[in-house]
Amino acid sequence: MRHRRKNHVQENILFVMRSKPFEQHDPRIVDSVNGSSQSVLNSGLVSTYSKKKCFGKIPNYIKKHAKDQRERMNAMEMEAQRRMEREANCFLSLDQRSSILQGLQKNWSLHQHQFLGLSLFGDTPHEKRRQDIIQSHLMELERYIDILKSFPTITILD
Repeated sequence: MRHRRKNHVQENILFVMRSKPFEQHDPRIVDSVNGSSQSVLNSGLVSTYSKKKCFGKIPNYIKKHAKDQRERMNAMEMEAQRRMEREANCFLSLDQRSSILQGLQKNWSLHQHQFLGLSLFGDTPHEKRRQDIIQSHLMELERYIDILKSFPTITILD
């Protein structure tokens, strides 16, 4: 009878391959004298959030809120800029002022000519009413002309 030599390395490899994988239980901690235990993961002693994939990333709803807020701020800034441009353009230029003044004076002279063409004594109510209307137009035009002549800069409001 011959004695065979065992190949221990080969046997260990086969043993490991045939055996069930080692089942790791979650670590537990004993927290009292009586031996009551609880899971370490649920106790808060192990930081689980730092091991997650999304740890340290900003959630989508916060990104969306920040984006909406930036868009609102940009819209407000654009509106303020447009308002400032509109306000800057609200002053009447000298050319516009002079053309408006010439037009008012021309209208005044036309109404004055019509007024002088009327009879001195308004016999009928129609003539009296026409005379009053032309006179009120003349007074209104004179007031506008005085305003344009007295103020060098005129602001236009919407």
